[in-house]
Amino acid sequence: MAEVDYKKYIKSNGKLNYQLLYEDLADITGFWHDVRRKSYYEAVTEWYKEYTSNDRDRSKNIKSVDHAE
Repeated sequence: MAEVDYKKYIKSNGKLNYQLLYEDLADITGFWHDVRRKSYYEAVTEWYKEYTSNDRDRSKNIKSVDHAE
């Protein structure tokens, strides 16, 4: 699979832009397009879960540092 710019799927409010993702999925055509679409969708959504999880972890760390001071 080619390199994916995952951050292009993040809206300004930090939510995943499903509309853009589905548009890009529709552009995947040809042999085994359904398998490649599923793989791409899973890659983006898993990245987003990790991305938001890391943001929550960072905010927890910041809060704990603020309380320690």
